[in-house]
This record gives sequence, C-alpha cells and structure tokens, in this order.
Amino acid sequence: MKQPLQKLRKMLHLYRPSANSNVAIVKAPTSSSASISASVSTVTFESPPQISFSDVETNLIMHSPNGYFDSHVSDGANGTNYSTNSVPRRDEPILGPISPINNGDSILPSTSPPEWSSAIGHAMTGKSGRVIHNLQEQITRLTRECNLHRTRAEEAQRMNEVLKQQLQTVTDRLRSSEQSHEASLITIARKDRKIEDLKSETQSEKNRRLKAENDAAETTQLAQQQREEHQRAFAEAQEVAQRSQCQYDALSQARLRDRNEFQSRFSMFRKDFDELIKREQERQNHLSRLDVIIEQKDREIRAARDRAEKITSLYEEYKSRSDEVLHNLVEKGRQNDRDVDTMLGDAREAVDKMKWVVNVKQNVKGAR
Repeated sequence: MKQPLQKLRKMLHLYRPSANSNVAIVKAPTSSSASISASVSTVTFESPPQISFSDVETNLIMHSPNGYFDSHVSDGANGTNYSTNSVPRRDEPILGPISPINNGDSILPSTSPPEWSSAIGHAMTGKSGRVIHNLQEQITRLTRECNLHRTRAEEAQRMNEVLKQQLQTVTDRLRSSEQSHEASLITIARKDRKIEDLKSETQSEKNRRLKAENDAAETTQLAQQQREEHQRAFAEAQEVAQRSQCQYDALSQARLRDRNEFQSRFSMFRKDFDELIKREQERQNHLSRLDVIIEQKDREIRAARDRAEKITSLYEEYKSRSDEVLHNLVEKGRQNDRDVDTMLGDAREAVDKMKWVVNVKQNVKGAR
C-alpha cells in the first residue's frame, strides 16, 4: 500500500504543467464505501493548477445487516451516471472522462476513448490512476466478500429458525408422550388397586377354606366320637340284645341320619373347594396377563425416553456448532472492516498530501 502512495507523490512532484494548459483533478461522488475516482480535463487557459477532492468517509460498518449494504444506481445510455442524491454501487468503479497530461501519465482509466495530445500522451497509462483503480478494486472485492458473509449469516439464521420449529415439534411430541405415559401410570395404578382387591378376596377365600377345613376336622372328630359311642352302644347292645333292641334301632337311625348329613356337608364342601380352585386359576391367569401388559408399557416408556435424550443431545451439538460458525463469520466481517478502514485512511492521507502539494504550488512562487 505504501509503494503506490510513494509513486503517486513522485508523480505529483515531477509533474510540470505546460504554458498553455491547465490540469484540474475533480473527485467524483462517493458513497459510504468511499469509492475513489477522478477525472482530468485539459483547459486552454493560463492559470495555476487546481485540485479539489471531496471528503472521504472512512468509518464503515460492513458486518451489520438490515440493508446497510444496499446501493442505488442510475444507469445511463453509455455508462453509469450519478446524480447528487444517488449512491453509486460498490462493485462498479466510478470513472469519468480523462484527458491526457503533459508527462504521459494518466490518473484513472476511462470508459470513453482515450484522448491524445502530442505534448501529453495517453491518459490511460498514469501511475496514480492505476493506484486509485487498484484501491477501487480492493474496496469492491472486500464489499463482495462482506455481502457474501452477510448472506451466509442470513442463511444460518434461517436454518436456525427451521431447527427451532423442528425442536418445537419434537417438544410437542415429547409432551404428548409424557401425557400418554401419565395415563399409562394412572391405568397401572388402577390395575394395582384391582390386584390388591383380588389379593384381599383371595385371602378371604383362603380364610374361608381354612374355616371349612377346620369344620371338616371337627366333623370328622365328631364322627369318630359317634363311632366310638356306637361301638360301645353296640357292645352293650350285644350284651343286652333283647333288652336294648329298641335303643339299638334308635341309635342306628340316628347314625344313619348323621351319616347322611355328613355326606351332604362333605359334598357341599367339595363343591366349594373345586370352585375356589377354579377361581384361583383364573386369578393367576389374569395376573400373568397384567404382568405382560406392564412389561410392554415399561419397554415403550424406556424407548420414548431414549429417543427424547437422543434428540436433545443432537440439538445441543448443532446449537454449539452453529454458534461457533456465526461467531467466526462476525469476526471475519469485523476484520474486513478494519482492513477497509486502514486502506481508506491511507488513501485519505495521500489525498491530503496531494492537496498540500497543490496549495504549495499555488501560493509559493517557483515551487514545483
């Protein structure tokens, strides 16, 4: 950057205007990107050389979005024409008509055909023009890079919005899964209460069975006692057969009645016992079905939790990566801003020195 500025200073110091020509360098309109251009014209008046440059704004904000990089251009028939209120595009150089100077160098390339003078030469070969044109190309390239970074940042932001919507959908699904899980827990609690009720019924049936067994034991004991009494009575009856025949008949009839009653009670107890066995089998089958259902629900709940944890980990990983990419893009844009500010500061310093040289030539006699 310093070498083109030194060449520009040498050219300004070595430049000697002719007796019948005057060179005026006029700064073209600039935008916030500070595009530098100049036009040189040859005037046939005997007057001191005059150079006028517009101020250059060196403070750029190229990493900010929201339309700060939009440009408004009005195109003419043979080139690009700019009014006082229009802003030139940054990707197009601002070129004006250039007339030759007497040392054979030109300030900037022009879109119009180069003019020729036998005393000056072509205006397209000037070193200062090439320097300014290189500055314009660098500014244009940096502007394009900044626009590209801004476009990538907007793309990343849109992708982030899409992923937010996807995360919201996954969250809704997870919420519905949690609701179904709560409903399953309520159903399981209801089944548990039913199981407890069945257990209590089973316990009561067991108590009834134990009571029936106790009654059967008491009946058996009572029958044994009756049998012993009958044997004693039968022995006594054998001893006194004739005397105890009536008593024997009564005892036989009583024994027969007791036996019939015992048989009826025993058959009733057997029927109740068979019914209890059948109920116990049905209860065991029902409990086995409930165990299968509970195990299936537990597998579904574990699978839903695993999916939710996997989706959460994937989202956290993507979020960290997208934040890192956005941070790198912003840092690169800021670095480009600093580079452009440095280049514009150097260009403005060169412009100020050129003004000072021209003023010295105007005000000091014999200065070159």
